[in-house]
Amino acid sequence: MRTQTGFTLIEAMTVLAIMLLCLAIAAPGLGRLLSTQQLRSHAQAMANLLHFARSEALRSKRPVYVCAANLKRNLQLQGCAKQRQVWDRGALVYADKGGGAQAGYDSQERLHLLVFAVGKVRMRAERDQLQFMPNGRLARGQSARLLLESPRAGVCLTLTVSVHGRAEVGRADHDCPA
Repeated sequence: MRTQTGFTLIEAMTVLAIMLLCLAIAAPGLGRLLSTQQLRSHAQAMANLLHFARSEALRSKRPVYVCAANLKRNLQLQGCAKQRQVWDRGALVYADKGGGAQAGYDSQERLHLLVFAVGKVRMRAERDQLQFMPNGRLARGQSARLLLESPRAGVCLTLTVSVHGRAEVGRADHDCPA
């Protein structure tokens, strides 16, 4: 007599249905986790950019500025954005060489450009631009806060820049300020 080994079609379909049910339960949580991680990644990239700006101010012994980037559709840089407290497209680090607008971006002054994934992260700042002095401190002796938010996940976190120019990424929170 022959013995049958393996799964029957009904057993295989039952296992597949159970797996799909588990996936359907886990998928929303995984999407939120992915959005939170993407937000943390953007915040860390911004903290690295601020660290670069501070280091460049110390190295070159001149003021270095960070502002919201104004980009065309093809991501070509146009300077600092007009919506000064909304930094959705990215951030620009530049050193004012003089001869143009005082403490304003003129072409060929770019040191670094950080471009954000449009629509995935929103960033707001208390100021239109940050200025790192030659001693590495923020101008005006005030700390600065940048609020990063993931619209899809409803998660936000705060990036704080101390008076001394050091950037620190806060923890992700579901209680976002308006």
